[in-house]
Amino acid sequence: MPNDALERFATWSFSVGGSFTALFRAAGVHDFAGAARHLLALPYGRIADRNKFWLVLEEGRGTCTTKHALLAELGREQQIDVDLTLSIYEMNERNTPAWDEC
Repeated sequence: MPNDALERFATWSFSVGGSFTALFRAAGVHDFAGAARHLLALPYGRIADRNKFWLVLEEGRGTCTTKHALLAELGREQQIDVDLTLSIYEMNERNTPAWDEC
């Protein structure tokens, strides 16, 4: 998520509770932009069960898919209008320097 997009959410402090919100609060995160930054900072790595995407926070790593799924669920829980969209594009050494990590 580009920084300018994150800034749109800079004032979106968590307003409701829920299981995903609790996980982020336990990690010291209290707003949607902070949640996105926190996930961005986590290293790339597969979690034990990709269907349990909340493990991203427990295991301290995640793939693009699991990080985005977790952020989308947090957004829904916070009543932020978010969509999780599937995009397919060709990856190679030229357009994706770290392509072998995905």
